[in-house]
Amino acid sequence: MSDTMQIIGRIKATLLMWGLVGSGLSMAAGEPILTPVQKLETGVVSWVSQQQGQKLGDVSMQPLDPRLRVQPCSQELKFDFPFSSTETVRVRCGQPAWQLFVRVTLAGAPATHVKATAGEAVSAASALRQVWVVDQHLSAGSPVSKGRLRLVDKEASAVGPMALDPSTDLTHMEAVRDLPPGTVVRQYDLKHATLIKRGQMVQILMGQGQGFQIAARVEALQDGRFGEQIKLKNPESGRILSGVVRGPGTVAGS
Repeated sequence: MSDTMQIIGRIKATLLMWGLVGSGLSMAAGEPILTPVQKLETGVVSWVSQQQGQKLGDVSMQPLDPRLRVQPCSQELKFDFPFSSTETVRVRCGQPAWQLFVRVTLAGAPATHVKATAGEAVSAASALRQVWVVDQHLSAGSPVSKGRLRLVDKEASAVGPMALDPSTDLTHMEAVRDLPPGTVVRQYDLKHATLIKRGQMVQILMGQGQGFQIAARVEALQDGRFGEQIKLKNPESGRILSGVVRGPGTVAGS
């Protein structure tokens, strides 16, 4: 089958699944696909094993914070060791742009011992942690962007456990309270802005990443923030659908 016929077949299958066409079509069973987290873990383990000359089974990635939502990446993930230690791996995606810092362990790896040298103070209290700090004043309810925040290194002992993780996606987030310049941003200082209101007609996009794209107008049955999955209704067929909020008035078929 040619590439064109394959794309047409996927379009028909998508239209049928979303109730946008009649029922005279069939949908071929698709190959199992990895979730974004599984793709991330597979990539990290493979890359670290190559860099360290280790067997795949001897490398493991520590679990992510369950509150962290990993966005699908449409490009090949990139990896590097951002610090002197090889226990932390930075994972970057070009589209959409995001980065995560993950921890890895090697089977049988000896504990790391650091020896103090002249002029070098070594203590757990002096360990540095990367955090978000307000660069330009943020008023309550104002949108947040990386241009208004910056990453700085601060002593971990002075930051506290509630500091916002540097890998947090700031897309479509807003300030909960007034934040003056120099403030270390805490987890409770920001929240996702409501981008879709219940009863609003929104655009749903389907087929992205599959070689085609279909857009349709549907009704939102719930309020939705960025990254949330909400219920939708196809006004023509009456079918109840679900989609993930991707922007103001826009959802992606799920």
